[in-house]
Amino acid sequence: MAPTLGQTSSQPLPSKELGIFRKIVKNFELRQYKNALRCAKQILEKQQYANHGETIAMKALILDNMGRYSESLDLAKKGVSSDIKSYLCWHVYGLVSKTHRKYDEAIKAFKMALRLDKDNHQVMRDLSMCQLQSRDYEGFRDTCYSLLSSKGMNKAVWMGYAVAHHLLGDYDMALKTLDLYQKSAQWSRTSEYEMSEFTFYENLIIQDSGNLEAALAHLETNSGILCDKLRYYQTRAKLLMGLGRMEEAEKACLILLNRNPEDKRSYQMIQKCRGIEDETSAPEEAVKIYKEMGEKYPKANLPKVYPIYFLTGEAFEKAVTPVIISYIRKGVPSLFKLLRHVYHEPSKVKFIEKFFTGKIPQFEENAKTAKLDGDNSCEEEAPDVLLWLYILAAQHYDYLNDFVNAILFSNKARAHTPTSLDALVTCARIHKHAGNITIAIDILIEATELDIGDRFLNTKCAKYMFHVGDIDGAGKMVSKFTRENECHEVYMDEMQCMWFQYCYARAAYRNGQFGESLKKLQQIESHFTQFYADQFDFHGYCMRKMTLPEYVRFLKMEDNIRDHEFFERAAILAMKIYLRMLDRPDDFKLSPEEKKLREKERQKKAEKENKNKGKEKKPTDNEILGGKNLDPDVLANPEDPLEEASRFAFSIINYHGKSVEAATLAFEVYLRKDKPLLMLQALKKAFDLNPNSGLLHIASLKFLKYYQNEFKSDGILKEAVDACVEKMFLEKDIEKFNESFNKRCSKSLEDMVTQIKANYLLGKKTSKECCDGLLELFEDGIDKISGVTFKACDQLLMDVCVGSVCGEVDEEFILKFKETLYRIFPAAMF
Repeated sequence: MAPTLGQTSSQPLPSKELGIFRKIVKNFELRQYKNALRCAKQILEKQQYANHGETIAMKALILDNMGRYSESLDLAKKGVSSDIKSYLCWHVYGLVSKTHRKYDEAIKAFKMALRLDKDNHQVMRDLSMCQLQSRDYEGFRDTCYSLLSSKGMNKAVWMGYAVAHHLLGDYDMALKTLDLYQKSAQWSRTSEYEMSEFTFYENLIIQDSGNLEAALAHLETNSGILCDKLRYYQTRAKLLMGLGRMEEAEKACLILLNRNPEDKRSYQMIQKCRGIEDETSAPEEAVKIYKEMGEKYPKANLPKVYPIYFLTGEAFEKAVTPVIISYIRKGVPSLFKLLRHVYHEPSKVKFIEKFFTGKIPQFEENAKTAKLDGDNSCEEEAPDVLLWLYILAAQHYDYLNDFVNAILFSNKARAHTPTSLDALVTCARIHKHAGNITIAIDILIEATELDIGDRFLNTKCAKYMFHVGDIDGAGKMVSKFTRENECHEVYMDEMQCMWFQYCYARAAYRNGQFGESLKKLQQIESHFTQFYADQFDFHGYCMRKMTLPEYVRFLKMEDNIRDHEFFERAAILAMKIYLRMLDRPDDFKLSPEEKKLREKERQKKAEKENKNKGKEKKPTDNEILGGKNLDPDVLANPEDPLEEASRFAFSIINYHGKSVEAATLAFEVYLRKDKPLLMLQALKKAFDLNPNSGLLHIASLKFLKYYQNEFKSDGILKEAVDACVEKMFLEKDIEKFNESFNKRCSKSLEDMVTQIKANYLLGKKTSKECCDGLLELFEDGIDKISGVTFKACDQLLMDVCVGSVCGEVDEEFILKFKETLYRIFPAAMF
């Protein structure tokens, strides 16, 4: 809806021009933007009205709705400066600022508009939505109160006022607001579903206030009007457990199990009701529950499977054998996915191996008489039983890094049933883990040819191609499932397909195409910006539809949207690139031959895109409003790499991600920016995630070195840093701190490489001595070192090449190190 003609304008129009202005407003409301622009031109082309603020403001609003964002903001500012006393100009400036995601600016503009026209409900509604978007709950509450005072019959305003008090922790006022709404005339027009959601929201507020007894009483009293019975039973069971009424809680959980016997949470709640906090501490009591439920629900799978995770010895063998037999007979591909969670216990691994090594020879010798369970009275086993035994054996040895046996059994599976997609995928995965990704790709291509409509196989093959840097091959593979005659990169960006963009970025990074890599990483970041912006439309919608419990959870989810795994991965790679720009600028300088090659590739890509011209999507709002130039050459040569890295580092330390590497890279960024408090914040985050991490130890050494030698501040900053250091570091002497890590570190590859890094960092050993130490790690084989996988060794090689382990190394050492790694992974491609 367009703003009405301002009553506070200092530039009144004569009747003729006023009539034209009203046409502008009418055409805008009818979305006839070109007609509206023509009318605006009629006024503005007259010299005496060339700076008419409200007309300029309306033109800005029209252009904004037409997607011409770069022009709209400048015009909106011009409108305000031309007629600063017009509420319409301020309102439009707020609307345009909101479109540009400048919510703080929009809030200021709307507040200014309300000063000039204090009872304007439209401005109040726009202001309230911006306050919610920027999480200004106090301001949102006050705006809702103003709306209630003048327009008390609006349902969305009542709900907004209650939500504001709830989010501010004023539970009594939130409940009072909802109670008053129930007594209003609006309540009689509320649908059954809305009443149900309203009641659940009331109950949520009572729970959040801590009064569980009152919450249970409220739930029971209103159970008749609740439409979502599953949520009712779940809430009731949770409340009964919270009140310690375990017998009643167990009965409530049994009702839930009756609805869904595969619900793991219900089983765990029953365990707690019977006083079993941990199954491993009371396995006999816990297994009774699963046995009882298994008899009650014979078709349920979970009661049969879950006990294998906490039973041991003969009890485990009795429980796991029927599970393996059942899954093999049914040909369930996810069998090993269930079993691998017990592989931290050697006795269980030994029994599983004993099972299939005993059965495979029997079936190879005579498949017609062999039995999985040894019961000769049963019918003949299906022909594919041997296939699934081979696949299980291959996955088992693959998990144990015994690639010789893993490849042997995977090849047997392929020979047994050449058209089995599961056998092909298993074989490809084993070759990938062994390091020979080229063979893995060939196998997956064979699989995709057997089933051209399988998107999973297509995706898996594309990922493997990216891993070896074959960007063109991966692009051709994914283009099988994109729209015809459309550039696959454009399509994948439109679909916000982040796995593709991240794998592309990683492949480009390994190929030295840093600009292309950054382009994809920036696109991933823009998706999360878009996710946050997209919530704006839901603020008003959820208030009107009364889906308030989910709305409150939705707000909390949006607040932590950048905790997502793909954002962390993108941030890690982006920070690595920007830090490498600072530490190794020569890596970003292209030779004349490389420049020519890149130019040819760019021309080829441009020609391909020109063929699809007119069929590609228009730039999204996020691309236009983000204002980020995604030209690879520009991205690879930023004015300030450190500032670019800081954007990612800021998100990492302010959200709740799970990556220690991301936190330590954020530390590296702030170390170069000389920001000690932010360094400590990054270290604290890494410590909370994994206090024994090798990455954290190196970062801590760097901080102590900085703190003792480079930190020169005084005053409040020094006091704050000193206090944090005192709290975080029990040992501040850098040598003793390092020694304490050496004493507690394990024989894992990560810890042993960390010791080498620390020796180089502290100057205890030269680069050559550290290089020799790295080679010595693998001299006697890898039997005594844990965590030696192809993936870990491949990453270690990359770290060595960029100088983050032993400092700068020459080509001769890199070749030696590769030879060492080839002895461990003979089939690998390093």
